[in-house]
Amino acid sequence: MFVFQPVIPLPPDVKYAGFAFCGNFKDIPLNFKYSSALAESTKDENKRTIFDKELLKFFKDNKSLISGFNLLIGEDSDTKISMALAVTRENISVVNIEDVYKVVVNLCCNVIFVNFDGMKIVASYPLYLEYIDVRKEPPTEDYKLDLMKKLYFSEDFSILKILKERLSNLKLRNDDRLSLKIMNVYLEDEAKNKLDIYKNNLGAFESIIAQKFSDFLSSKLDVSVLPYAKDYLGARMSLVFSDARVQDFEIPPASYGIDFTLRKLTKELYKEGVGEDAYLYGAYSTIKVYDPDLGTQYWEKKVKYGSVKNIPKLQKTVDDFSVHDEMTGLVMLEAIKEMQNDKPFYKEVIERCLNK
Repeated sequence: MFVFQPVIPLPPDVKYAGFAFCGNFKDIPLNFKYSSALAESTKDENKRTIFDKELLKFFKDNKSLISGFNLLIGEDSDTKISMALAVTRENISVVNIEDVYKVVVNLCCNVIFVNFDGMKIVASYPLYLEYIDVRKEPPTEDYKLDLMKKLYFSEDFSILKILKERLSNLKLRNDDRLSLKIMNVYLEDEAKNKLDIYKNNLGAFESIIAQKFSDFLSSKLDVSVLPYAKDYLGARMSLVFSDARVQDFEIPPASYGIDFTLRKLTKELYKEGVGEDAYLYGAYSTIKVYDPDLGTQYWEKKVKYGSVKNIPKLQKTVDDFSVHDEMTGLVMLEAIKEMQNDKPFYKEVIERCLNK
């Protein structure tokens, strides 16, 4: 008797393309001051940087964790698909609050799958890392460079640690899977006036917000999220690889666009105590999901999140920005929960974007 055995397709071959900076070659020293300095200062006699060596070792050591594709490292193949880790934003802010210095680092990267045949991005997985350090002394340039190295490569808290946790979820999107993309980030006045660190560079904060929300959507919903492209001309992304090759790739149109509006950040006295006071911090947002081409709206909701923080009366400085930033991330996670709990919306939109 003939027994039908279903044919299980083999995972697709993907070439390892290494590390890349996102943007124009001439802008790298400005946009990625410390990442580019780290690369330049660690080149060996073969022009290999710390990124080349550490990433190659990382993927060789952790190749077994990848199930969604067959990663080829230095092997011949006819495949036109390659995978790169690209840094998309680096931001270091230093604020002096009375007798302390606060250092805030935002590091944004994307695992990007590109088709060199059609020069298109076929999948993208954002990785977002935020680090805050409070110091008595002003941070030196050497401190910043060493910190950047740790935030890329350390075992306990780094981009590579986040990537290792996500490896099993990396997949090439099937042709029948639809895509998500953060289209716009809006900051209203009652949010802007709480963003002390970014008050003169709101565009940077908007990009960081887009990357953070993309990261949360990708990791919590198991979807590939197309790169936020406000900084790039048209719908293209330029990648500068370690060998100085510059390649322009087309970002495909998104099936679903997402607008994130941060309406308000608040701090109110909640309860006054003998040794400490309790303050209620809050973040208010509006999230809209729609068809970018047709304008059809699938979901819109006002989402808020609040938390009480106890502050000792004797504490000289209060880092309100860090709490507001924390609330912004938590309101994003609350919005994702709302999406998951909205069964009709989840089935109509999110299920069509899942990595299957």
